[in-house]
Amino acid sequence: ENRAAPLRDECQSWNLISKTISDGWIILEVNRKLDTEDHQDHKIVNDAGGFVAPTRLIAAWGDNPSMSYHGTNAARNSVRLFADGSVNVEEALVTVLTNTAAGYFDVTQNNYQIPATDTTYMYVCKTADEILQEIGVTETPLTLVGAMPVISEKTKAYVHHFTVYSQPSCSRSILDRSMVYAWAPGDEGWALPDHVGFPLFEADNRQAISIQVHYNNPEKVPGQIDSSGVRFYYINGERSERAAVLELGDPTLSLFGQQINNGLTQYEFSCPGACSSTVLEQDSVTVLAELRKPSEVVLVGHSFWLTPVFQPLSQ
Repeated sequence: ENRAAPLRDECQSWNLISKTISDGWIILEVNRKLDTEDHQDHKIVNDAGGFVAPTRLIAAWGDNPSMSYHGTNAARNSVRLFADGSVNVEEALVTVLTNTAAGYFDVTQNNYQIPATDTTYMYVCKTADEILQEIGVTETPLTLVGAMPVISEKTKAYVHHFTVYSQPSCSRSILDRSMVYAWAPGDEGWALPDHVGFPLFEADNRQAISIQVHYNNPEKVPGQIDSSGVRFYYINGERSERAAVLELGDPTLSLFGQQINNGLTQYEFSCPGACSSTVLEQDSVTVLAELRKPSEVVLVGHSFWLTPVFQPLSQ
């Protein structure tokens, strides 16, 4: 399997302050500006808010001076760099959502046995009828105001990430679904502002909630049973402004199957105003957060921006 080394930044902005290797630990202390004004760098933004995603951190290491594929010598997590260390973000979110929501429902795997293969994508889905019966609600619409991951402690090392969609039914079609959430390790969940929410079950194209779970089992460990998923908090009725996720790049994998060149190949996507105006028309939107998720598929590498936005309901 061909793998490509990361591109070297043309302008190095990180400064090494200290390094320590001791008792199996590699500890680095580095610094850089929050905004380097370099188009090859991501800004480090204030991530203390309840809907702002924590900062993703990834690392890889090796024992040879030459660079090669890291294999299992890699680490990933998300941290809130700006959060008050005395405040437990997860507990604070539970308090806010419990006080705000009318109730919650879970969409999770049901004792799913993770295959002893490197990578597996598995779907779990519930229809509106199943969810409404479960929570004892007969009137719609409902509004999604927050969500928190439900991760099985024994198998959390194998849950790489998952994406959540609202869609017409529990079919596997990717062309008529709308993303509402994307989770990766370190993300505690989110709570929307008091006047904003994702509408649920009010239209034909929003009659089910599905989750695509990516399992990562590079050491092919057998017999791992998982029941991870998401807890969704809702209110009855609608809020004054609707939220949505704007996906950019190639989220529907329209390039899947296209032959790519040998070695490192790069695709660039843009969304000019002429494109976005066909969806947003003349309505203004407010961007709540930007989430970046790079992924790999067999033939095409793609990345896309998940941009939660909201706009006023039509009068």
